[in-house]
Amino acid sequence: MTTKPDDLIQAINSGTCLQQFYGLISGKGIKGGKPFFHMASMGLDSLTVKNIGKRKGPLNDSIYIWHGLKALCSLHHPTVSASVDGQPVIDHESGYVIVANNSAYARNLQLVPAANPSRSELILGFLPGARHQHELVKAMKILQRKPAKLPMRYFSGKNISCTLHEKSYPLQVDGDYFRNRDIEAERTIEFSASLKPIRVLIPPFFSTSCLSN
Repeated sequence: MTTKPDDLIQAINSGTCLQQFYGLISGKGIKGGKPFFHMASMGLDSLTVKNIGKRKGPLNDSIYIWHGLKALCSLHHPTVSASVDGQPVIDHESGYVIVANNSAYARNLQLVPAANPSRSELILGFLPGARHQHELVKAMKILQRKPAKLPMRYFSGKNISCTLHEKSYPLQVDGDYFRNRDIEAERTIEFSASLKPIRVLIPPFFSTSCLSN
């Protein structure tokens, strides 16, 4: 959405909307389905967001970089099992995990390029055996605003189950530390696509091609 006042007024007056689906997170100890609109992940980003969440005051790029470097030094990826629509796809593997509803985040990093909120499905992206160099590639590509093109595996469906093994690990959702507590070991988290879409107001100058995509 634009930040220009005149464009905002035109958007309100035109009332043009897109129907967009979102994701829901549920599981033991989670009351109701917690919505998310872009992505949820476990990896360097969730470790970084957890550390940032402990501090007070404004956030800027230097603070994010500092906490990102601290997380990189202590990086260990989670060991998980996952299933999509009841079919096992990951069995006790260690790596970077992302469940995406939208590809438009992290400055065109395109970790899950097929994710689209116009469709009632989620995409599970998994980078097995993720290493520190993968995170450095992500950081470099973010600065260049280019796709990361990492060797990730993808699975799509309406319902995704992810079980964390060995020890607890933080989950970040839409850039926030999920519920301010780590996911406990041997705990299963459920991700599901919303059954009904929500209406999202868009700028009036969006082209027809943008609406169809």
